[in-house]
Amino acid sequence: MRRWSYRISGLALALYALDVLVGKAAVVARFVPPFRLGDVGEFLIVLVAMIFFVSGVLAEAGAAAANQPKEDT
Repeated sequence: MRRWSYRISGLALALYALDVLVGKAAVVARFVPPFRLGDVGEFLIVLVAMIFFVSGVLAEAGAAAANQPKEDT
């Protein structure tokens, strides 16, 4: 589960970066890109990336905590 979370997060961030680069190239080269995510689309892509990244981190922390012996207090 952890690896898939990181892969989905990386894929979403790569999609965001590609959209930003296409937008920048469109401004510099003065052409209209065939598809843009827009503000809401960019927000949702970054939100998905962060959700999957945090879920991967929490899964790792949970797995690490499960492997540690419990102390009696």
